[in-house]
Amino acid sequence: VKTARYVLVFTFTVQIAAAIILSTQFIPQFGLAKGIYYSIFHSISAFCNAGIDLFGNFTIVTSYYNNPVVILTLGCLIIIGGLGFYVWQELYTSGVKRLSTNTKLVLTVTAILIFGGMALMFIFEMNNPATIKNMDLRGKLLSAWFAAVTPRTAGFNSISTADMSPAARFLTIILMFIGGSPGSTAGGIKTTTFGILFLTVVSVVKGRDDVEVYKKRIGRELVIRAISITFIAMCLVTIVTMILCVTEQGASLEYIIYETVSAF
Repeated sequence: VKTARYVLVFTFTVQIAAAIILSTQFIPQFGLAKGIYYSIFHSISAFCNAGIDLFGNFTIVTSYYNNPVVILTLGCLIIIGGLGFYVWQELYTSGVKRLSTNTKLVLTVTAILIFGGMALMFIFEMNNPATIKNMDLRGKLLSAWFAAVTPRTAGFNSISTADMSPAARFLTIILMFIGGSPGSTAGGIKTTTFGILFLTVVSVVKGRDDVEVYKKRIGRELVIRAISITFIAMCLVTIVTMILCVTEQGASLEYIIYETVSAF
């Protein structure tokens, strides 16, 4: 009961606060009633990593690419929902200095994926006139950051996904496959699974028998579970992709893989 109460209070508090911030942008554009409704709807959609919008014509939030209030608010909602309730509960109750290994791993992997993904998106798209080439520096940075945040796994976009370079679309597929964190509103194989897999590879390369992180040993059962989850996920994506290659004649392999991983 205590945990359920915390989840509900935390969820409503974050969503209401974000809706108030978004209303400062949507009310002047859509009017009072519609602006409030749009603010609440998109706040919930972003926090829950749903990726559903009401703007129509497949525009998503592309018209707000240079609006830091909308982009940063939606992006932060996606991150907050994607980190998971247990992580936020531990940050609130224990503080930064007494975090568990799980929370440390979640925060580290999330930060690497966000800022590493942002840097790669910026590099891949900086010379693409169909996306960010003609934007000012603020628009480029906001779009690159949002393009790294939203695939895990919200589905919003501030630049046209179809017009992205092949490298950026491939990076989007990777980010979608990894997804969010355990106990969160996001999907994917989870950041901890990816983190354990990466640390396992590092241990093998260094010739170590144990997988370690933050001077703690990760149990062999967790390593096996992480490998199994990833293998099952890859098999599922591969089988569905093969089926769609047969049924969806004329669709490119990239398109089918993108849609399959997105659904997964």
